[in-house]
Amino acid sequence: MRRYLLVLFVLFGVSKLFGQSLEIGLGAQKNVMDIQYTYDLTFRYKNFFGLGVFGQSSKYMSFEQENNNYPIIGLDMSMPVKTCEELRVLVHLKGGLVNNQFIIVTPELETRLKLFKHIHLSTSIGIRRNQAAIAGKLLITFW
Repeated sequence: MRRYLLVLFVLFGVSKLFGQSLEIGLGAQKNVMDIQYTYDLTFRYKNFFGLGVFGQSSKYMSFEQENNNYPIIGLDMSMPVKTCEELRVLVHLKGGLVNNQFIIVTPELETRLKLFKHIHLSTSIGIRRNQAAIAGKLLITFW
């Protein structure tokens, strides 16, 4: 137990020292395959550049091998386009595996609004299977 507390303390100290933060996001995306639920975990640097992992699936977040589910698990890279105190515009490049068989890369443009100190609300547009996709997400920032 002491080791876990020590690791958490070191991570918290390093993130405060270098200005990094950890974000957890939950949301939904309407695309050509119907509504899919998304979740992500992102490590964001002080210049708002982010690297993380994400998952996206319909059917209650299950990653079953069904023809109408199309789950994605992959990596997310984001860069800021414009930042100010309450509003940020970010460009995402997401890549991953669909149904554990196919590799895809999807671009996205996100607008993020700061609601409280550690809570953000975002909307985004992207391309999925050569058609538009619209998403909404709630983000919680730690540190």
